[in-house]
Amino acid sequence: MVKGGGMKHLALCFLVLLAGTAFAQDRDTGPYLESLTVDCKLGAASVLTDHDGKITSEAVAPDSPELTITFSGFDPKTNRAMMIGNQGGNPVIFYEVGDHLQIVELTDSKNVATTTISFSKNGIRAVHTRHMWLLDGGVFSTYAGPCLLR
Repeated sequence: MVKGGGMKHLALCFLVLLAGTAFAQDRDTGPYLESLTVDCKLGAASVLTDHDGKITSEAVAPDSPELTITFSGFDPKTNRAMMIGNQGGNPVIFYEVGDHLQIVELTDSKNVATTTISFSKNGIRAVHTRHMWLLDGGVFSTYAGPCLLR
């Protein structure tokens, strides 16, 4: 159970996301978004754990496995897409903001992951964060790296 009104804050965040989805349905993002597939290979950048109320920064091993994520099926009318990773696929909500995509995933276990994909003259890069609450604590991790378009 989340203490201190955390569930209320989480519910408010999702209401804001849903309101943004309704607002975004009226804009024209062009046909390119619907055919876009983005493959990202991300390395671990940081890991924090929360066990018994103590948050600890964990060392990231240089040989940590890469996280490979593919995003596809972008629907600009509903702001929905699919994210496919090493644990399978999940629907996500996305927003196109300037030269980047903001992506939010709510997992089957109700954990939250966010990804920002930035498109710039220096290439396509992503930052992916996971907020995982497990049986006896939390694991919060950040991954970053390059992406390619298909």
